[in-house]
Amino acid sequence: MATTDVGDTTKKTVTNAKTYVEQQVEQQIHALAERVGGTEATLQTVADALRKDANISFLAPAVHGGASYLGRFTGYLHGRSVDRMFGDFSGFSREQPAVATVIAVVTGFVVARGLKASLDGSSSAYAANGK
Repeated sequence: MATTDVGDTTKKTVTNAKTYVEQQVEQQIHALAERVGGTEATLQTVADALRKDANISFLAPAVHGGASYLGRFTGYLHGRSVDRMFGDFSGFSREQPAVATVIAVVTGFVVARGLKASLDGSSSAYAANGK
């Protein structure tokens, strides 16, 4: 009987942890979508400004296209659950394994650089305090 209680408690704990992690990830995805949406608006403004300058107006369609892509990506982020995004990426990686590998390598590189930069910043701040 005690084994059943431990099993039930473990299942509840795992379920609660999974729910918590999913909520945290979804909050981060929503925050990312907001930042990407802000970047889209900025790029639209830049594209409008480029159209007005005869010397560089040829760049406007490319910038506008990039802004449009970011808009679609923002919509995707807002409209999907974490499970659905993982499913989408799994399907994509089966269809385009080379592209998925490149995305994974680039993402890993960016994350590693970010971690290294944050560690370098904290150690230099630590050294600046004379510790």
